[in-house]
Amino acid sequence: MARERILIVDDDEHILKALDMFFSHQGVETVGCPNGEAACDLLSRQRFDVVLLDLDLPDIDGFRVLERMRSGGDLTPVIVVSGHDEEYNKLTGLGAGADDYVTKPFSMPLLLSKIRALIRRTSAYDARTPTPPASPQRPLEVGVGAGEVVAVPGVRAGADASAAPGAYAAPGAPATPGTRVAASPGGMAPGVEGGETTLTRGPFVLDRSTYQLSKGGRAISLTAQELRLMTFFMEHPGRVFTKAQIYEAVWSNPVVDDNAVMVYVKRLRDKIEDDASHPTFITTVRGIGYSFSA
Repeated sequence: MARERILIVDDDEHILKALDMFFSHQGVETVGCPNGEAACDLLSRQRFDVVLLDLDLPDIDGFRVLERMRSGGDLTPVIVVSGHDEEYNKLTGLGAGADDYVTKPFSMPLLLSKIRALIRRTSAYDARTPTPPASPQRPLEVGVGAGEVVAVPGVRAGADASAAPGAYAAPGAPATPGTRVAASPGGMAPGVEGGETTLTRGPFVLDRSTYQLSKGGRAISLTAQELRLMTFFMEHPGRVFTKAQIYEAVWSNPVVDDNAVMVYVKRLRDKIEDDASHPTFITTVRGIGYSFSA
């Protein structure tokens, strides 16, 4: 198995050394970077499995680094590691495209577990999804970017029920709190039979072969995580899910982050709703979570 390769962007030399020492003992290769501009340059020339990104950098801040990555089509998983515990910073980081947010001081073993969970999830998406034909004219922000191929959301398959506690709901059955969501046999979305590549719900059409979503014939540009969440909703129309169920299914992580779900639901609404302030497709079910209908 190839060694994980992590880019650590932090201007604190002590943190860089401590993380390098701990990760090297765990078989993880690290590259330290003290500022944002150097990080952007490294990311343009080298491949990393995960980026650990501090927000307080001496030149450009971590938010700007993250914005450059995502706007340039770089979908390398990013964990923000910051001394700021304010909800605003967490929401801004996740909204800008970060995959997780860890507050300093942190547990190194827990951080390593988060990193490896991100890598496993990304690898699982790549392994399950055929690589689309290369096209130099293809826009980068359509759910496919440099270093990543987007697949359908990583919902847990029913065959995994013996590996974790909790009931699994069969596709089409109503979800209840504490129930995990099962994928269709073979990873095919409910309602998509015989290997069809399109999933249609009302005005929305998801083309799995090009990883593009359209509404009434108009293309909608989505990031990778937005596409995973939209696909999950389209696979389960009319069903109500808690934030915990959505997070575990789409982020493939049992450690729930309600903020991440809320941020990405808002971003999706901004792009797919006729009026995001009065959503009709992704609706809030008070006291429970969210439901999609079209």
